[in-house]
Amino acid sequence: MNIKDGGGAFPQVPQLDLGKDGEIKLRCDGISVLDYFAAAALTGLLANSDGCEYMAEHADMAYCAAIAMLSERESRNKP
Repeated sequence: MNIKDGGGAFPQVPQLDLGKDGEIKLRCDGISVLDYFAAAALTGLLANSDGCEYMAEHADMAYCAAIAMLSERESRNKP
């Protein structure tokens, strides 16, 4: 994988969908959302070691989005 050209860690670009209830949902065709965030984190680590800031910033955004999604899911599952 060549970090400078974006590499192959992201087979599909995630899409934001507006659900019927007005909620924005993240979906990734061909890759699970969990796998997407794992790929983002791995790419960020590799980019950091290679000194490539753009991919590291992308991984940071993906990590923050994952934390927000997990927090929201936990709050919905509480009785």
